[in-house]
Amino acid sequence: MMDGTIPHLIRGGLKEGFCKVSPYGPLVSDQAKTDADAAKAKFMAGTMVIYKGPIKDNTGKTVIADGTEFKQTDIELEKMNYLVDGVLGQQVVE
Repeated sequence: MMDGTIPHLIRGGLKEGFCKVSPYGPLVSDQAKTDADAAKAKFMAGTMVIYKGPIKDNTGKTVIADGTEFKQTDIELEKMNYLVDGVLGQQVVE
């Protein structure tokens, strides 16, 4: 990083090799494998949408508007500071 060859901000997932999928265990059904492989293909293509609005936080406020989509490496996800609807708890600010 000091010589500038590694950028300050690095994002990635399956496509970039930051993580990998382990082999399927013996109890994984053929349908589950098919579904998981389809999802993996979308991640590898960079087309997998992981957040799609509308999404509300656990206080009822809309935090991702209807029609808004975020993919795995979207910079907007760095701003997440809420718990989604259905999660019990509250954000602790120190």
